[in-house]
Amino acid sequence: MTGFRVWCALLPLLVGFGVPALLTWRPGAPGLRASALFVAALLIATILASFTAPSGALLPVALFITAFAVLVAGLHLVWPWPIAGQIASGLVVSAMMGSIFYIRLEPDLDLPAIQQRIELALALSPYAVLMETLGKDILRGALYSDWADYPIVRPSWQPIALLYVLIGAALAALGRLTARLTTEARNSRSLSDVSRRAR
Repeated sequence: MTGFRVWCALLPLLVGFGVPALLTWRPGAPGLRASALFVAALLIATILASFTAPSGALLPVALFITAFAVLVAGLHLVWPWPIAGQIASGLVVSAMMGSIFYIRLEPDLDLPAIQQRIELALALSPYAVLMETLGKDILRGALYSDWADYPIVRPSWQPIALLYVLIGAALAALGRLTARLTTEARNSRSLSDVSRRAR
C-alpha cells in the first residue's frame, strides 16, 4: 500500500507537467495523441502498482487522474501559443499542488473561517484529494496537524473530478473557438490585402 500511495502522490506531477510538455512539443492533433498515450501509459503503470493496494482503490485513482489530465489539457489549449499554455498550466498546477502549504491561518480567525480555508486547501490540491481517497489523513502530515481532529470536511474525488472535466472541456472549447476566430480574421485580412493590391 505504501508503494501505491507513493506512486499516486507522483501522478498529479507527472500528468500536470507531462501533458503540457507533450502538447507544446507537438502542437495540434499529434500533441493530443501523444498526451493521450502518455496518460494511458500512466494508467497502465497504476494498474500494475495497484496489486499492493486494497480492492476498490484503482478505479477512483484512474478516473481522478484522467479528469485531472483533461483539466491540465484545457488549461494549456485555451492559450493560442503553446509555450504560453505550458507556462500557464504549469503555474496553475504548482499552485494547486501547493495549496495545502500556503493557505494562511491568522490567529484572529474564528473556527468556521479556519475550517473553510483548510477545506478549500484540501479540495484545491489533487495530491490531497488522492491521499484522502486512499484513506491517508493528509492533515496529520501537513501544516495543519493541530486541526486534524476538528470537524473538517474531507474532499470527495467524484465532484472534484467532474469539475475538472467540465472546466477542462470548456477551456479547450474556448481555445479552439478563439483559434478559429483568429484564423478567420487573419484570412479575411489577407483577402482584403490581396483585393486592395489587385485594384
